[in-house]
Amino acid sequence: MEVGGTLSAAQLQNSVSIAVIGKALDQAETQGQQLVQMLQTNIHPYLGQNLDIKA
Repeated sequence: MEVGGTLSAAQLQNSVSIAVIGKALDQAETQGQQLVQMLQTNIHPYLGQNLDIKA
């Protein structure tokens, strides 16, 4: 029964690895959405809208 135990351990390790990768992908997606949101938020909304030129 040693082979069955080894196979079960390998399946468990694969399942855990897949779960960890899934969590990492979810976290990366959340951070990406937060970054896009942060970049869309303008800290100084009126900065750079007007340009005075005198010749």
